[in-house]
Amino acid sequence: MSITIVIMYVTLFVLFVTFAVVFPNDVGDRCITPNGELATCVPINSCSRILESLLSLSVEAAEFALESQCTNTNTNETLICCGNATSLDSSIEFSVGKLIPNRSVCGLENNGNRIYGGEQATLEEFPWMALLGYIRNHSNEISFRCGGSVINNRYVLTAAHCIRVKPALGISLHLVRLGEWNLTSDEDCYMFDECTDPIIDLQIEKQIPHPLYSARTSENDIGLLRLKKNFKYSDYIQPICLPFNRGHRRFTNKRLVVSGWGATEKGATSDVKLKLEVPIISQDECQRKLGQRGKITQNQICAGGEEGKDACQGDSGGPLMSSWELTNMTYTQWYLEGIVSWGSKCGVIGMPGIYTRVSEYLIWILDNLEDF
Repeated sequence: MSITIVIMYVTLFVLFVTFAVVFPNDVGDRCITPNGELATCVPINSCSRILESLLSLSVEAAEFALESQCTNTNTNETLICCGNATSLDSSIEFSVGKLIPNRSVCGLENNGNRIYGGEQATLEEFPWMALLGYIRNHSNEISFRCGGSVINNRYVLTAAHCIRVKPALGISLHLVRLGEWNLTSDEDCYMFDECTDPIIDLQIEKQIPHPLYSARTSENDIGLLRLKKNFKYSDYIQPICLPFNRGHRRFTNKRLVVSGWGATEKGATSDVKLKLEVPIISQDECQRKLGQRGKITQNQICAGGEEGKDACQGDSGGPLMSSWELTNMTYTQWYLEGIVSWGSKCGVIGMPGIYTRVSEYLIWILDNLEDF
């Protein structure tokens, strides 16, 4: 090996260790690679595939190594999520199991003109959107007070606070509605040219809030709903992709999209599905803006803060989404980055909304998915 190659390798290694993002992992812990492969955290010197890829002096390989890290919090040892791939450009697409749709199925939407400012979504936009229906004590009347996202044909991902409803509200979670656009119409049509399929209301078999959810701090505000039966995908009911690839840097300096009917624990505020583009706010800036109203952690995303535009125009439990235009295709692929959790004020300049960061809970999600 030449001196030049050794120096460059050492430089890459030092950069890798220096800019390591701290994750709460130890040797032998399960992890997920940027390609979505379920793997194990090991010392970097034990992961021959990553070491060999770094020796190739490929920029892509170095970036993949950075995104594959899982750092030991007990020592300064650098750990790597060691799988079979060494690049995001690998032709191999890994699946974390049959329960998660792969990227040939999830999050796909025809490209078109998109302007996000609190406007109405079209009939076919965001077909993974779900509505959570609640009933009042001693009443059969359904009210929609939270949202969620379809992640496969049996499970919906939402916020824990939508599952652990306060008893004082006198309501209980009853069903999940899919394929909805306008809450006031039995059949949703646009200019009589296009009509959606009939909505689907499904009973809930199991409610799974995160066991460490805190109503006081809103930490770990994430939950799963297992429905009583499978449902078929259609043009208006599809799963969204989970963010198995590209880690924390996926949406740096990016504006994301939130969508919903404005549903909160107090009730819905819009009859028609809305969409809104919001800017990402850094953790430090977000904490400064919120002050003593709450502590923001790495498990959360901070976004919004523009006048008249905030997550209260989306659903509690609904999705915060990133999008990527697929190369040489007429499709955009959407990823579920966050779950609407809480905010100090709605639509006020400088007061962003707080979202649960989905990428921090992928292992928990996988651990709680059962066979159909």
